[in-house]
Amino acid sequence: VAIRHAAPTAVLIPRVRIASTLVDLRKNPNGTVQVPKDFGQAGWYVGSAHPGDAGPTVLIGHVDSYKGPGVFFRLPELHKGDRITVRRADHSNAVFVVREVKTFAKRAFPTALVYGGKRASLRLVTCGGQFDRRSGHYLSNTIVFADPAPTAKPKPKPAGVPKAHDPRLLRHPVAHQARPQAEAPRPPGRRTDGPRPR
Repeated sequence: VAIRHAAPTAVLIPRVRIASTLVDLRKNPNGTVQVPKDFGQAGWYVGSAHPGDAGPTVLIGHVDSYKGPGVFFRLPELHKGDRITVRRADHSNAVFVVREVKTFAKRAFPTALVYGGKRASLRLVTCGGQFDRRSGHYLSNTIVFADPAPTAKPKPKPAGVPKAHDPRLLRHPVAHQARPQAEAPRPPGRRTDGPRPR
């Protein structure tokens, strides 16, 4: 039985200084996914996977507003190999590595690439491309595709150092230390500790 991980609560991307808690996002009546009301906060689409579970985890955030940059303003600056940490409700972390950053026209949004798939992965979605002043919206979406970071392999223990219970130690019992010998008596003869002759 597959282990179900806890829901995501925050996203951290140190290289571009992104750090945000996450709000839950659901579907609108027209079938589109909600966006966060706060331009400075990202959200998790609750219909996507929990971080680390099978399928993509989808996080959505604004690029900017009339007041200034939004939470995902620097998302296009990410490069392949950059690390993204998603915190879960149980205080554990899921770490992902950026595979690619791509821009798609909104009229050709890659729904299957963003929401489909059975492997654990991460998608970060924001607006991008050209801004249409007449509609007040961007014409494209910038999407970050990321995969789980490889787990670190345990370091091998150095060879040749026997453990305390190693049977090889029995082959070399500790030798008894020799007792210190008493100082040998001085041979009889001329005294050397008396007064010197004049």
